[in-house]
Amino acid sequence: MGRRERPLDPAEGPVAQFAYELRKLRREAGGITYRAMARQAHYSAATLAHAAAGERLASLPVALAYAEACGGDRDEWERRWHQAAQDTAEESRAADDDTEAPYPGLTRFEASDSERFFGRDHLVGQLVDLAREKDFVVLTGPSGSGKSSLLRAGLIPRLQKTDPPRVRPATIRILTPGPHPARTHAEVLDPSTTRPGTVIVVDQFEELFTLCADPAERKGFLDLLFTAVRPDHGIRVVVAVRADFYGHCTRDRRLAQAAQDATLLVAPMSTEELRETIVKPAALGGLIVERTLTSRIIAEIQDEPGGLPLMSHALLETWRRRRGRALGEAAYDAAGGIHGAIARTAEDLYQSLTGRQADTARRILLRLVSPGQGTGDTRRPTRRTELTALGDGTDADTDVVLERLAHARLITLDEDTVDLAHEAVLTAWPRLRAWIDEDRGGSGPSTGSPRRRPPGRTSGGTRAPSTGACGCPPPRSSSAPRTISPRWNGSSSTQASTPAGVSGEAAGPVRSSCPSSSCSASSRHSSPGSRTGPASGDGSRRRPVGSSGSRRVCACPTRSRRCGSASPRGASPTFPRRVPRCSAPRHSGTRTCSPIPTAPTRPCGISAPTAAHSSASAPAR
Repeated sequence: MGRRERPLDPAEGPVAQFAYELRKLRREAGGITYRAMARQAHYSAATLAHAAAGERLASLPVALAYAEACGGDRDEWERRWHQAAQDTAEESRAADDDTEAPYPGLTRFEASDSERFFGRDHLVGQLVDLAREKDFVVLTGPSGSGKSSLLRAGLIPRLQKTDPPRVRPATIRILTPGPHPARTHAEVLDPSTTRPGTVIVVDQFEELFTLCADPAERKGFLDLLFTAVRPDHGIRVVVAVRADFYGHCTRDRRLAQAAQDATLLVAPMSTEELRETIVKPAALGGLIVERTLTSRIIAEIQDEPGGLPLMSHALLETWRRRRGRALGEAAYDAAGGIHGAIARTAEDLYQSLTGRQADTARRILLRLVSPGQGTGDTRRPTRRTELTALGDGTDADTDVVLERLAHARLITLDEDTVDLAHEAVLTAWPRLRAWIDEDRGGSGPSTGSPRRRPPGRTSGGTRAPSTGACGCPPPRSSSAPRTISPRWNGSSSTQASTPAGVSGEAAGPVRSSCPSSSCSASSRHSSPGSRTGPASGDGSRRRPVGSSGSRRVCACPTRSRRCGSASPRGASPTFPRRVPRCSAPRHSGTRTCSPIPTAPTRPCGISAPTAAHSSASAPAR
């Protein structure tokens, strides 16, 4: 007999409560042994026993395997696990609100974070050597590869600590181009006012091509840069540009030459570098990361281009949901993992806003995006006063939404400038991605006043179901392509579509599936002779039905009537969409429909189909 489990008090907390419920489920299953459970669950007996020990919350896969081995319902126990994980996170967050997080999340590392910036020692050394040898250096890599952090927490601190002191830079300036780079940074780039030996770091260099719309302004900024790096001025420049904008450097001969002479590519991290990035920041705070979680994250991130901000945010949310000193898989699963943590954080925030605040959040976030034209979307730093002037929201709404977004680390607030925390938000949050795609589609301007929502579309960008006055589907446009489902003699429900190029002007009458006299859901569609028959098993189309032009449309399915509709021998009568097929027998080209029993009516007064119309012979959808 196995060792006796220690008693659990479910009042100790959500972890103990969940473990208590697992043990109760096992008792109700007849006290099945952990060895027997292991054979069914494909986890070791020790792992399953530990899940019900109450020391920390088991990971979701282990918890579900435990429950299923005892005959529990998977969906029900998944819901219980998520509730326990949420309660655990809230408990941990309340206890550690004042503790500094070991991971920055979506925000970049700053120079002050150099002590916890791990995994890039080799690349930082390469960049420092290149910056000492060349006057103009280009650093490039995909979005999310850590270029900004590499400059701030890697290059700058290393240059400031260079030995001997006489070779250290006189000054280090860091800037981003913005919409007016020449006017904004003319003084910094003026050799007469900048000390020799200064290193100027230009981050987000792609803004020169995305935010600066004036070619003369762009050329003026490049003139300032290359004047500053002349040998007699003693100034060096390091720029960081996103890889998908690297080709834009060829637009200027001087820039192309400089990039050709001194470019450093930010390569993906190795396994050991990723391990340092995960484990060492937590160790500085006296925490540990479970080995299984470390291995899992490394396996997930290695094939994810630009996935470092996703990993950092997932680790931050895991840290917030930890229990005790350990960061484990249970907390990681509760956070949403690499691919779901950002979306879960953003969606939780969005759902907690009022209706007016949600509209304000949408306007703010769209203003912080510069949609790409043939390239990826980019961030657009914006002044706070510009965001306050958007739409119908009050200043108070804007301030509240900005603070909430900043607290969730989705945006950064820097004096009077608001910016997305990272471009990873643009792709990792489906709702924001839908807004951007909708905005790019031309339904409204990407800047200025907020766009009205297109008719028939929900706030998430999905198509809303449309209804007529009685709740029935509205009529289709006469020019819209129509898909009909021929149903005859128990055949499978295959669709025949109107061929391209067939006009709807020559349409024959097709009755609506709604017989209500108050419903205007009747319309004209493509001509009967232009429709094709049901698809054959090999995907080919049969010959056109009703090509002789003598075909009629049976209008009986929702009414108690006889239609007596005749069709050419061998041709299949076509019935309206969304209407039960006529189940009457077919006789040598003539079909007679028997009366249909009256069924309970819908709220709009329309008779609902009865069991006679939904028999087993009806084709499956």
